Amino acid sequence: MPAAGSESAEAPATPAVATSTFDALDLPAPLRRAVADLGFATPSAVQAATIPALLAGRDLVGVAQTGTGKTAAFGLPLLAAIDPELRA
Repeated sequence: MPAAGSESAEAPATPAVATSTFDALDLPAPLRRAVADLGFATPSAVQAATIPALLAGRDLVGVAQTGTGKTAAFGLPLLAAIDPELRA
């Protein structure tokens, strides 16, 4: 354990990312088509690591550099949760 006031030399663990396509992320077909229509075929590391957890209803905090796809990593599962048949 590091002394008080010192920082650990260990970096936080990064989960292994095995997802190579958006099709493998279990997103609804309309979202997969929209992503493909926009020209995206491969999720970024942050997207591959977070989308499955968010689709499963888990809470998480993601930290990554600008331009790594954090907005889509959060937004795609949010859009997947919308029921288009539900009318308020």
